[in-house]
Amino acid sequence: MRKYSVLAAIALLVLIFAACTTEVEVTREVEVTREVTVAKDTPPVVTPAATPPADPLDVVQGYMAALNAGDLDAILGLYADDIVFTIGPFPPEGAFDTLTGKAENLADDADSINKHARLSFSNTSVTGNTVKAEFSYSDDELKGFGVDTITGTFESVVEQGKITSMEALIDEKTQQMFAAAFAPPAPQEVPVTTNTVAFQDFGWDPDTKG
Repeated sequence: MRKYSVLAAIALLVLIFAACTTEVEVTREVEVTREVTVAKDTPPVVTPAATPPADPLDVVQGYMAALNAGDLDAILGLYADDIVFTIGPFPPEGAFDTLTGKAENLADDADSINKHARLSFSNTSVTGNTVKAEFSYSDDELKGFGVDTITGTFESVVEQGKITSMEALIDEKTQQMFAAAFAPPAPQEVPVTTNTVAFQDFGWDPDTKG
């Protein structure tokens, strides 16, 4: 009987140990399940999409709006470091004026703003990163010279949202206005008069030639 009692006790201990082991395994399984659940609830990392390059026409029109508004800071933000602006031809030699870099162009823009410049574009078109248009420009100084408005064709290249070049070709009508405004004055004939009294002082009358 004692032998069976011992065996029964050993069997009971085995059952208790097995139960404890099963509980530990279940607890571990629950913990693992919780870890997996937390991992699934974590939102995925989303890489933001790259910002698309600015539309070249929007950039050029932004320059026009900034110049008309007198906003040099906005203009600065639109210029590439190596921007080149060319305008011409100017009579009589057909010369072109060229401004290179931000500093020169901003100085010219500031001067235009002080003269109440007005710039407009029409008939615009875009091919790749090149914008073409017809332009009209006026300021107080030009009006003082008798040139109310400069007109012609305009072309600009925009790269990565920055203006790298602008070219303004003035039309024939504008060239003629410049030629008239800056033409040297025509020489005037000075009438020659004779002083009769002075000749008479020497005993000679120019009217009678005697």
